[in-house]
Amino acid sequence: MDVTIAMKKCIIHPYLFAVFPIVFLLAHNIEQTFFSNIIVPALFAVFITVFIFVILRFSVGDNKKAGLITSLFLILFFSFGHIRRLVEDFVIGGLDIGRDRHILLFSAAIFVLATYWILQTKKKLHNLTTVANVMAVTLVIIPLVSIGMYEFKRSPETEFPSENLVSDSDGALKKHEALPNIYYIILDGYAAQSTLKEIYNYDNAAFLQFLAERGFFVADESRSNYTQTFLSLSSSLNIRYINDLTEKVGMDLQNRAIPYQMIEDNTIWRFLNSRGYRFIHISSGSTEMTDKNGNADINFKGGKLDEFSLTLLETTALYPFIRHSVEADARERVLYSFDSLARISRLSGPRFTFAHILVPHSPYVFGPNGEKVENPKLQLSGDNYWKFKEHYVNQVIFTNKKIMALVEAILKTEKNPPIIILQGDHGPASEGEGTKGLSLLKHILVKERMKIFNAYYLPVDGNKLLYKSITPVNSFRLIFSHYFGADYPLLEDESYFSTEEEPYTFINVTDIAREDY
Repeated sequence: MDVTIAMKKCIIHPYLFAVFPIVFLLAHNIEQTFFSNIIVPALFAVFITVFIFVILRFSVGDNKKAGLITSLFLILFFSFGHIRRLVEDFVIGGLDIGRDRHILLFSAAIFVLATYWILQTKKKLHNLTTVANVMAVTLVIIPLVSIGMYEFKRSPETEFPSENLVSDSDGALKKHEALPNIYYIILDGYAAQSTLKEIYNYDNAAFLQFLAERGFFVADESRSNYTQTFLSLSSSLNIRYINDLTEKVGMDLQNRAIPYQMIEDNTIWRFLNSRGYRFIHISSGSTEMTDKNGNADINFKGGKLDEFSLTLLETTALYPFIRHSVEADARERVLYSFDSLARISRLSGPRFTFAHILVPHSPYVFGPNGEKVENPKLQLSGDNYWKFKEHYVNQVIFTNKKIMALVEAILKTEKNPPIIILQGDHGPASEGEGTKGLSLLKHILVKERMKIFNAYYLPVDGNKLLYKSITPVNSFRLIFSHYFGADYPLLEDESYFSTEEEPYTFINVTDIAREDY
């Protein structure tokens, strides 16, 4: 059959328009999204499309008209979030056209007028069907090609060098002493005290004083080793720098397969596993790198929606009607993480607990006392969410209160003094446009992003070995050497900046990050 004739007769455009937004989102987040994440949304989108098309087919009695109306609905449905982002805070004659209701009314008006024309026209609509088919095929092919090129370019080799496990000598723990339970808690995007005071006009001294009074050492000159979570965690969990990934992955690629594997199969877990520790993993609940860990003996996870689904829902006209459900899901993930950490302290040891909690990072769904937020900033993607400084500070205050309660619970419940690390993976990035574009690499942005909150509870004189400027890469080098007699000399405390577009183009910003504001 001639291709042109096939395009006129076949009605494939509704199904392609249904899957295009999903494939498009995958293509733009391929480096941090599993392909399996799109299966359920794609199947659901196709099912809904079939349902709408069949209903319209019987109602209208014309396949082409039913197909065009279905496609029109899908285009408007999936365009809602993009339109909202374009016209957000845009006011004309005192009318805020970026409000959800105005965008919905505008979309509904277009749908009604276009549908009326389709139903009333006497034309056969062969040419319009052909155009719709060609457009839909083209739109789907472009992101598929992008995904294919990514898969072709990325290295199939996913092995990575790691620190060799070393034999014990005599550490601070005597052979007859119980091994301490270890908590490694990552608080995503938690800024240093200096950053909070200088950029956010908030003094965090009361919280830091609370920790000091409970025996914590607060490293108030600490910095992140890397500017993005997946780089920071793959470094700290493997107690080494990862600059060799520039050669292994490539400077121009965003492939995250190797760092993600490094996070899952990390040196800390292997070291402690060989010494009889159970591994307990607290899921971040949304971000793929710490959603679950296949090596963990126990995985705790709260919430129902993953990051891909949340981002996809943000683009749809359904979002205004389910906003509260999305907010509740985001709140549940965080609250479940803190609740799980408190319960874990009652379990038998020895155990290593790793938790990546997405606070004070967006979505901003907590007030300072944990209350729900009116008009919460839920976005996980798109514009620079760090610019909402009041929301960020409120979430810092909420995080502090949860940490204070958690610390009290752990210290009260643990029979033997545990090891606790509370650490930001990186700081915020409200200055400029976040970590996008090296041309925007300002000194104040580097300081804001690299200076982090970092606090340690190390019993048996461990605190005496700490110093104010210790960075995450050295956290477990010090712990393993002191408590287990391992031979892990401390590394130089360095900081490397890289952008979202070129995550493996590392720039040494140690000297800048050390500077005061």
